[in-house]
Amino acid sequence: MQDNIKEIVEYIKEYGKSKNYKVFLVFVMISTFFWLLIKLSKEYTTIVSFPINYVSVPNDVIWGDEYSDKLHLSTTASGFQHLGYVFSNKKIDIDLSKLRKLGDDQYFLLPKEQFGSIIRQFPGEVKLVYRGPDSLFFDLSKKISKTIPVVLNDSLVPAPSYKFVESVKITPDSVTIMGPASMISKIDSVETEFLFKDNIRKDVKIPLAIKDLNNDRISVSNSEVDVSIKVEQFTQNTISVPIIIRNVPDGYLLKIFPDKVDVTFNTSLSQYPKVKHSSFTIVADYNKIDEGKSQVIPLEKDYVEKGIELIKIEPSEVEFLLSKIK
Repeated sequence: MQDNIKEIVEYIKEYGKSKNYKVFLVFVMISTFFWLLIKLSKEYTTIVSFPINYVSVPNDVIWGDEYSDKLHLSTTASGFQHLGYVFSNKKIDIDLSKLRKLGDDQYFLLPKEQFGSIIRQFPGEVKLVYRGPDSLFFDLSKKISKTIPVVLNDSLVPAPSYKFVESVKITPDSVTIMGPASMISKIDSVETEFLFKDNIRKDVKIPLAIKDLNNDRISVSNSEVDVSIKVEQFTQNTISVPIIIRNVPDGYLLKIFPDKVDVTFNTSLSQYPKVKHSSFTIVADYNKIDEGKSQVIPLEKDYVEKGIELIKIEPSEVEFLLSKIK
């Protein structure tokens, strides 16, 4: 091919030695133009594949994996019109309100039934013959939405002597997913991307992406959440707390030894000055006496003020003396 082009160029150069080279080229271009004009003005019949533009798509359904996207028509039109179809990427509207149910989530329609509408989408002088496909098949699943929780995927470690003041907060803590009912029903939560942070010494708020579901047919209302982490430095201390006695049998007096207990606890530096005896309720319940250890009553915590972490109660049980009231 390249040799043929070189021969033509050489011929033009040789011809141009005896003639006006530029004038000759102009005549060649004008001749080519009129030749193309004549050729493209003639009518040609050819089979053309047109992309489909689906209209009147139901709002409550979502496309499946497979559906037809082209119609094949035999067109009789001028070369200019055929060329226009190529450059304009002309699409043919197909009305999905004509769908017929085939089975669960399966539908079909017959394009030939819309051939009148197809013809009206072309100039009147263009002659059309429908070539295929005979039927168009669709997987259209019912679209539903569901609100599900966001699960934090993390490894968070406070600095030594620091603790979380409260649970790590995710905002929003839930998202709405939308897609085919068959897929949505199987999803109960979404995870965040992995968050690692150690030696945490101050409150932080971190934007964190939600892990991609890797499914184009499911949409998620949020692509990321905010993770709020609150920490505070803690201190440990011990306080003496009086023991409360419960469920003493009627007509009896119960004395315990000792009547106070040492409670060791952790709390934040800001809350430490507020800690007092009433921050704890330690109980000796007569009903909890173990038959095998009938001389002692185990101690239980009944109440610990919020923000305080109970470490231990010492002693964990007390001796008692039960006497009848005279």
